[in-house]
Amino acid sequence: MEKEASSGIDPQTIYHDYRITAEEDRENVTIVLQYRDGEDGAPIGLDEALGVKLDGADLQPDSTRLSGAYYEAERPLADFSGNHTITLTDARNKVHKAKFRFQPFTLAEEIPERVPKKPFSIRLNNFPEGEARLVMIDTSFVSPDINEDIVIKNGEISIGNDKLANLAFGPVNMEIHFEETKPLKKISREGGRILISYSLRRQFELTK
Repeated sequence: MEKEASSGIDPQTIYHDYRITAEEDRENVTIVLQYRDGEDGAPIGLDEALGVKLDGADLQPDSTRLSGAYYEAERPLADFSGNHTITLTDARNKVHKAKFRFQPFTLAEEIPERVPKKPFSIRLNNFPEGEARLVMIDTSFVSPDINEDIVIKNGEISIGNDKLANLAFGPVNMEIHFEETKPLKKISREGGRILISYSLRRQFELTK
């Protein structure tokens, strides 16, 4: 259940919960900001005396019965790469600031429409060092498909025989999904987090 916050709320008791999500084939990035009564607490409906901004632009509060109070913004994906700042100005006129960098990745080379069932590599531009979830699903009901976290180094994903063994010949739906959570330790006593999620999808046919 949503809680109402008066202008006298102690800002140090607020947990900042920020989510930035985008997909390559969607026009906009979605930014959803929530303020909670502790990390596992209910969303707080902030008083009008509290101001929330994204890159200096005011955000207006909204709420639903299911998710509670939140602030939401949509920004064009094509223009959103780079550094951004979220600020909460509390009733005591103190600014609580969180900075993040959004960097979408792309395929360095497009995957052909038809791919022989032999080891191959997928190369990515602008992928941060770390893990991604690789999903490859075919149309067979008996093959196990691929759905696993993989470590990406130098922007390269190797699709070897071990992975190909999980796929049948024919159409394959592929998704590469990156998700990163950064803690916000100094923004308040309760802290917070920024979750950044980005994914791209392709389809191809696995051939003999």
